[in-house]
Amino acid sequence: MYKELETYLSVVQNGSFSKAAKELYISPSAVFQQINNLENHLGVKLLIRTSHGVKVTEAGNILVRRGREILNLCKQTQSELKYFKKQITLGAGFLTQNLEFQKLIKGSQINVSISFAEVKDYNSISDTVDLLETIYTQGLAKQGFSFQKISEIPLAVAIAPNCKLKSKKRISEQDLSNYTITVIKHGLSSSTDEAVKYLKTNKHLKIIELSQYNHSFIDFCQLNNTLMLVPKCWKKSCEPYILKDLDKKFLLDYGYFYRKNKIKILDEVMMTLE
Repeated sequence: MYKELETYLSVVQNGSFSKAAKELYISPSAVFQQINNLENHLGVKLLIRTSHGVKVTEAGNILVRRGREILNLCKQTQSELKYFKKQITLGAGFLTQNLEFQKLIKGSQINVSISFAEVKDYNSISDTVDLLETIYTQGLAKQGFSFQKISEIPLAVAIAPNCKLKSKKRISEQDLSNYTITVIKHGLSSSTDEAVKYLKTNKHLKIIELSQYNHSFIDFCQLNNTLMLVPKCWKKSCEPYILKDLDKKFLLDYGYFYRKNKIKILDEVMMTLE
């Protein structure tokens, strides 16, 4: 009845079966069948088809008012019931790793299944994502996530395989003279800001700032043959570039961004890490 009720309200709002069908991405005949099923289930006539669309009956108007309340209550109830589900959805994308969390679950006695949802835009994470394993960023913290730190990750300089700096174990800002390095714009974290400030002490180093870490960031650097400043945990994402430590450590907090009080079992897992 839930599906039929949604279809009914769409027909009323759109004024016709065909327009409702387009909105719901189903055929007009499927809409007609669902309305028939709803009317038969309730034992009343809800709609009268006319040459201009549909006319809502007196009984139909009552269902319009109550129907929205019913759907809202159903959605609220579903949300509350999800707190007890035994499934956690991990965000999968350029900025996420998920390796430590999967190890944590496998090493525990917790009975939970793991699914993945692709993250294309880190500025607008879908509500379906329960947890992301990544470095701490202010942007994610502003999207309703709590953060549980598990370690610290150093920033590193990624260089091309044929770069002259390849033989160096550690790189100083002076080693970067006459090079171009691409960094993230101010505000990602205090550590990235401090690292960029450190690099700027070399007046012979050209610095390019991009707005966010993503595939375009890597593509830009490789296309333009620039070095890049990245978290060391992104070694695989930067290939074929090679990551080199800086002679000075700039550490980023690394851990789990998760939605607190959304899933009981996830809250319990996070409590074991506190």
